[in-house]
Amino acid sequence: MGITCGIDWTEIHHDIALADEKGRIIGRARIDTRVIGFNELLGLIAENGGTPEDTPIAIETDTNLLVVALADAGFTVYPINPRAVARYRERHGKGRRQIGPRRRRDPGEHPAHRP
Repeated sequence: MGITCGIDWTEIHHDIALADEKGRIIGRARIDTRVIGFNELLGLIAENGGTPEDTPIAIETDTNLLVVALADAGFTVYPINPRAVARYRERHGKGRRQIGPRRRRDPGEHPAHRP
């Protein structure tokens, strides 16, 4: 597998990211929702060495014409439920506080009396 494509779908535009086999982003674009945007997407994939046979595409919807057009063009499309993406963002987003391992204290130790 050479590259992978991720599409963040909205009704106004689509945000595209292409990643290489190591997960590095090698291309980004914001495309129109019409045919011109679809052609730009195909061009971006081709410019980065991808083909329909070896470029899997993940998209945050399964109910629009872009999914149908990509499948008809020969791409393997992995539709992702937008609710699943939202829950993932809630669990792993930047706003979530990361809690690291805590040091266990002796029962009589008070934080103010540490050496």
